[in-house]
Amino acid sequence: MNLRRIITVVVFLSSGALYSADRSVFEDLDKPPEGAYAGQIFAGASLGMGLVSGSIIKAEKDFVSGTTYSFEDSEVTKKVELQHYSFAFSMFGEYMPLDHFGVKGKLARAMVAQKSTFGADYPNEQGFLLKTWNITFAPVYHVTVRREWDVTIAPFLGYSIGTFNAIPVAKGLFDSIDSKTSQSNNSFIFGIEVSGVLYFSGGFFLSLGAEWTRYNISIDNDINRTSPSALTYNNGSKSGNIDTFIIQVSAGYAFRN
Repeated sequence: MNLRRIITVVVFLSSGALYSADRSVFEDLDKPPEGAYAGQIFAGASLGMGLVSGSIIKAEKDFVSGTTYSFEDSEVTKKVELQHYSFAFSMFGEYMPLDHFGVKGKLARAMVAQKSTFGADYPNEQGFLLKTWNITFAPVYHVTVRREWDVTIAPFLGYSIGTFNAIPVAKGLFDSIDSKTSQSNNSFIFGIEVSGVLYFSGGFFLSLGAEWTRYNISIDNDINRTSPSALTYNNGSKSGNIDTFIIQVSAGYAFRN
């Protein structure tokens, strides 16, 4: 075999190897996302809003029960009633040491807003009942391994640093309330998060979930109402709770996808 034939064979074999390598690269790009598995690392952010309940919410509604507010411009008197909403913005990271199991940390800004319900034709008083920064940690159970979809369950514990401001609407409407109602409120919190997740090629993921959080509230001062009847806020109790229920959307990236 002469030199020309040897070179021709080498070039042919090299071209075939390069073609196979290029083909394997493109095949890898076409593979479906690998989802959750041992060694996977997730990072992302979430946004959520929802409703509120708890003994403190009942105390807020009881405090304005039977009261009215008169609009001088229109000479209309309306019953004072309250609505409450919760909001949360967060960043999180998760590492999976085992298939199906992960450890998640989250930093969140959470707020509970309060608003009067006079209607769209009248000015409404509003304010924040609770504003906090939360840091939580959770064991996470993943239903699937290396699938394009997943369901996660994460019971969490953490600590909340923030401000509790009792009766923000009532204090804005009635000048007769002179009690100190704003105070710092730092406490342990707990709850659970359940989410459905979709994984995409390249590591991107989206999830839709629900989260319940329990906040413990301490009350420093007595807050009294003298009209229309004598009433002490929260029946005089110095403690209570707020439960938030939010629907949240999350997005992020799986680094080991």
